[in-house]
Amino acid sequence: MQSKVLSLVLSCSLLVSSATLVAQSATADSSIPVYTPTVTNEGLVTSIGSDSMGTLLTSWVSSYQKVQPKIQIQVSSRGSASAPAALLEGTADIGPMTRPLKENESKNFMLKYGFEPTQINTAFAAAYVTVNASSPYTTISFTDLEKMFSAKPQRSTTATDNQFVAVVLNADAPAVQFFKQQVLLQQDWNKKVKFVTSAADFEASLKASPRAVGISDTRGLNLVGMKTLPVSKSASDQAIKADADTIFSLSYPLARSMSIYFVKTPGEKIDASTKDFMSYVLSSQGQEIVVAQGLIPLTADRVATERAKLE
Repeated sequence: MQSKVLSLVLSCSLLVSSATLVAQSATADSSIPVYTPTVTNEGLVTSIGSDSMGTLLTSWVSSYQKVQPKIQIQVSSRGSASAPAALLEGTADIGPMTRPLKENESKNFMLKYGFEPTQINTAFAAAYVTVNASSPYTTISFTDLEKMFSAKPQRSTTATDNQFVAVVLNADAPAVQFFKQQVLLQQDWNKKVKFVTSAADFEASLKASPRAVGISDTRGLNLVGMKTLPVSKSASDQAIKADADTIFSLSYPLARSMSIYFVKTPGEKIDASTKDFMSYVLSSQGQEIVVAQGLIPLTADRVATERAKLE
């Protein structure tokens, strides 16, 4: 009887853990304020920065312009490194970035302005490693993943398992591109990798073999008969499970923040057009766009924290 109770408790625990990931991918927090125009925005906002956030920025702009048709927003996706330079030069109002400022970048802002730019967290991206529930894998490391997915592994390994099946859902997604950067070290994909563009095909590929290993963003979660593996950077490191806490803290090694930076003098207001657009990004509508792109939206509490930085 005790073993049955313990089994039930463990099953419930796994369901709760899965529900956390489900909640992240299903919809934006219903407590996040809805954007309602209070004034007509006729300004100009220039964005220069991350290419990984290019599609997200374009989607925000397109949706925002439906409620603020007179606003002009120019988006140039040159890479995160271009954002600090553009903000320093005054050629951009906002700078999307998928990494923190480097030490020399922060130093340049301090030299010019005497303060660092304001960072607004707008969303999070995470790559998940999913396998068949009957898979022998319980955790997995970057080294193992590189061996499976890379055409030219850079890390040394003694692993001899060559029976795996590697599957990728939405290879162009920001989270999957981050996986390629961190795990494949920007090498080409292994020719054996199977690329799919639908969750149904992803699920079918993983069900076909207990040795199948899949990489996806949130659009590859919630699949029946599957499990998501904790990930470590090396075999000697502790494997980290992907959940809300580890993703928002960035302790999960395949998670990163999608941020927007801007220059705001302490105690002064930011440009009204920029503020209104950022309010849209941090609204219910803006966060639903995050969800639709396989990214992880902010919670209502986190939205409130980020919105306070606009004041």
